[in-house]
Amino acid sequence: MAASKIVLGPTGETVRENIARVRRERNLTLRALSERLTQVGRPISNSSISQVETGARRVDVDDLLAFSIALDVSPNTLLMPAHYDGERYVNITGAERVSTRSAWHFLDGMRSLTEQSLDFVVRSQPPFMSHRQSVDSARPAPAGEPLRIARRTQSDGETVDLIVSVGYGDLIRDNDEDD
Repeated sequence: MAASKIVLGPTGETVRENIARVRRERNLTLRALSERLTQVGRPISNSSISQVETGARRVDVDDLLAFSIALDVSPNTLLMPAHYDGERYVNITGAERVSTRSAWHFLDGMRSLTEQSLDFVVRSQPPFMSHRQSVDSARPAPAGEPLRIARRTQSDGETVDLIVSVGYGDLIRDNDEDD
Protein backbone atom coordinates (compact mmCIF):
# COMPACT_ATOMS: atom_id res chain seq x y z
CA MET A 1 0.00 0.00 0.00
CA ALA A 2 1.38 3.39 -0.99
CA ALA A 3 1.82 6.03 1.68
CA SER A 4 -0.75 8.77 1.53
CA LYS A 5 0.44 12.18 0.41
CA ILE A 6 0.79 14.71 3.19
CA VAL A 7 -1.47 17.70 2.69
CA LEU A 8 -0.36 20.81 4.54
CA GLY A 9 -2.71 23.61 5.47
CA PRO A 10 -1.80 27.24 4.86
CA THR A 11 0.18 27.56 8.11
CA GLY A 12 2.06 24.30 7.43
CA GLU A 13 2.99 25.66 4.00
CA THR A 14 4.18 28.92 5.56
CA VAL A 15 6.28 27.11 8.18
CA ARG A 16 8.01 24.88 5.62
CA GLU A 17 8.71 27.87 3.33
CA ASN A 18 10.08 29.90 6.23
CA ILE A 19 12.34 27.12 7.50
CA ALA A 20 13.89 26.87 4.03
CA ARG A 21 14.09 30.67 3.65
CA VAL A 22 15.69 31.30 7.05
CA ARG A 23 18.11 28.39 6.60
CA ARG A 24 19.26 29.88 3.27
CA GLU A 25 19.46 33.41 4.75
CA ARG A 26 21.65 32.05 7.56
CA ASN A 27 23.81 30.23 4.96
CA LEU A 28 23.21 26.89 6.67
CA THR A 29 23.41 23.60 4.85
CA LEU A 30 20.92 20.84 5.62
CA ARG A 31 23.73 19.09 7.50
CA ALA A 32 24.57 22.19 9.57
CA LEU A 33 20.91 22.68 10.52
CA SER A 34 20.64 19.00 11.38
CA GLU A 35 23.66 19.35 13.69
CA ARG A 36 22.11 22.39 15.37
CA LEU A 37 18.84 20.52 15.89
CA THR A 38 20.77 17.64 17.47
CA GLN A 39 22.54 20.12 19.78
CA VAL A 40 19.19 21.48 20.98
CA GLY A 41 17.94 17.96 21.71
CA ARG A 42 15.71 17.38 18.69
CA PRO A 43 17.73 15.32 16.21
CA ILE A 44 16.32 15.60 12.69
CA SER A 45 18.29 14.16 9.79
CA ASN A 46 19.33 16.11 6.67
CA SER A 47 16.86 14.13 4.58
CA SER A 48 14.02 14.79 7.05
CA ILE A 49 14.78 18.53 6.95
CA SER A 50 14.66 18.34 3.16
CA GLN A 51 11.29 16.59 3.43
CA VAL A 52 10.06 19.38 5.75
CA GLU A 53 11.19 22.03 3.27
CA THR A 54 9.44 20.31 0.35
CA GLY A 55 6.24 19.62 2.30
CA ALA A 56 6.68 15.84 2.38
CA ARG A 57 6.98 15.89 6.21
CA ARG A 58 4.93 17.83 8.74
CA VAL A 59 6.41 19.96 11.52
CA ASP A 60 4.89 19.30 14.93
CA VAL A 61 4.96 21.79 17.80
CA ASP A 62 8.15 20.36 19.31
CA ASP A 63 9.83 20.50 15.89
CA LEU A 64 8.66 24.11 15.45
CA LEU A 65 10.31 25.22 18.69
CA ALA A 66 13.49 23.26 17.95
CA PHE A 67 13.72 24.76 14.45
CA SER A 68 13.18 28.22 15.96
CA ILE A 69 15.99 27.73 18.46
CA ALA A 70 18.34 26.14 15.91
CA LEU A 71 17.67 28.93 13.38
CA ASP A 72 17.74 31.59 16.15
CA VAL A 73 14.38 33.14 15.27
CA SER A 74 11.08 33.50 17.09
CA PRO A 75 8.49 30.78 16.46
CA ASN A 76 6.31 33.62 15.14
CA THR A 77 8.87 34.20 12.38
CA LEU A 78 8.28 30.65 11.17
CA LEU A 79 4.51 30.86 11.59
CA MET A 80 4.05 34.19 9.77
CA PRO A 81 3.98 34.59 6.00
CA ALA A 82 7.13 36.50 5.01
CA HIS A 83 5.45 39.61 3.65
CA TYR A 84 6.61 43.10 4.39
CA ASP A 85 3.29 44.76 3.60
CA GLY A 86 1.16 44.68 6.75
CA GLU A 87 -2.03 45.20 4.77
CA ARG A 88 -1.50 42.26 2.42
CA TYR A 89 -4.06 39.51 2.98
CA VAL A 90 -2.84 36.02 3.83
CA ASN A 91 -4.45 32.70 4.71
CA ILE A 92 -3.68 31.11 8.04
CA THR A 93 -5.16 27.90 9.37
CA GLY A 94 -8.50 28.59 11.02
CA ALA A 95 -8.85 32.14 9.71
CA GLU A 96 -8.86 32.70 5.99
CA ARG A 97 -7.91 36.00 4.46
CA VAL A 98 -6.56 38.18 7.26
CA SER A 99 -4.09 41.04 6.94
CA THR A 100 -0.48 40.23 7.71
CA ARG A 101 -0.64 42.89 10.44
CA SER A 102 -3.69 41.23 12.06
CA ALA A 103 -2.03 37.80 11.89
CA TRP A 104 1.08 39.18 13.62
CA HIS A 105 -0.97 40.89 16.34
CA PHE A 106 -2.85 37.62 16.87
CA LEU A 107 0.38 35.61 17.24
CA ASP A 108 1.69 38.31 19.57
CA GLY A 109 -1.40 37.94 21.79
CA MET A 110 -2.67 41.46 21.18
CA ARG A 111 -5.67 40.92 18.88
CA SER A 112 -8.31 38.23 18.45
CA LEU A 113 -9.16 37.13 14.95
CA THR A 114 -12.73 36.21 15.94
CA GLU A 115 -14.02 39.01 18.18
CA GLN A 116 -13.22 42.54 19.28
CA SER A 117 -12.56 42.11 22.97
CA LEU A 118 -9.78 42.69 25.46
CA ASP A 119 -10.57 39.29 27.01
CA PHE A 120 -8.36 37.70 24.35
CA VAL A 121 -5.45 39.98 25.23
CA VAL A 122 -5.80 39.32 28.95
CA ARG A 123 -6.07 35.54 28.41
CA SER A 124 -3.04 35.61 26.11
CA GLN A 125 -0.63 37.21 28.59
CA PRO A 126 1.46 34.75 30.61
CA PRO A 127 0.85 34.82 34.37
CA PHE A 128 4.35 36.13 35.18
CA MET A 129 3.63 39.48 33.52
CA SER A 130 2.75 41.98 36.20
CA HIS A 131 0.33 44.80 35.59
CA ARG A 132 1.81 48.22 36.23
CA GLN A 133 -1.62 49.62 36.90
CA SER A 134 -4.98 47.97 37.22
CA VAL A 135 -8.49 49.13 36.57
CA ASP A 136 -10.58 50.08 39.59
CA SER A 137 -13.78 48.17 38.84
CA ALA A 138 -15.72 50.29 41.36
CA ARG A 139 -14.86 53.44 39.41
CA PRO A 140 -16.98 54.01 36.30
CA ALA A 141 -15.20 54.21 32.96
CA PRO A 142 -14.61 57.75 31.70
CA ALA A 143 -17.29 58.75 29.16
CA GLY A 144 -16.41 57.43 25.73
CA GLU A 145 -13.10 55.94 26.87
CA PRO A 146 -12.50 52.31 25.91
CA LEU A 147 -10.57 50.07 28.26
CA ARG A 148 -7.03 49.58 26.89
CA ILE A 149 -4.06 47.33 27.44
CA ALA A 150 -0.57 48.58 26.64
CA ARG A 151 2.64 46.59 26.55
CA ARG A 152 6.06 48.22 26.62
CA THR A 153 9.13 46.14 25.95
CA GLN A 154 12.81 46.92 25.85
CA SER A 155 15.67 44.49 25.41
CA ASP A 156 19.42 44.52 25.02
CA GLY A 157 19.29 41.10 23.37
CA GLU A 158 19.71 39.29 26.68
CA THR A 159 17.54 40.96 29.30
CA VAL A 160 13.92 41.82 28.52
CA ASP A 161 12.02 44.42 30.51
CA LEU A 162 8.29 44.27 29.99
CA ILE A 163 5.50 46.38 31.46
CA VAL A 164 1.82 45.62 30.92
CA SER A 165 -0.65 48.39 31.75
CA VAL A 166 -4.44 48.17 31.87
CA GLY A 167 -6.59 51.29 32.05
CA TYR A 168 -8.16 54.18 30.16
CA GLY A 169 -6.66 56.82 27.93
CA ASP A 170 -3.24 56.80 26.28
CA LEU A 171 -1.43 54.37 28.58
CA ILE A 172 1.97 54.67 26.95
CA ARG A 173 2.05 58.47 27.02
CA ASP A 174 0.58 58.50 30.55
CA ASN A 175 3.26 56.06 31.76
CA ASP A 176 6.04 58.11 30.13
CA GLU A 177 4.88 61.15 32.09
CA ASP A 178 5.05 59.12 35.35
CA ASP A 179 8.68 58.09 34.79
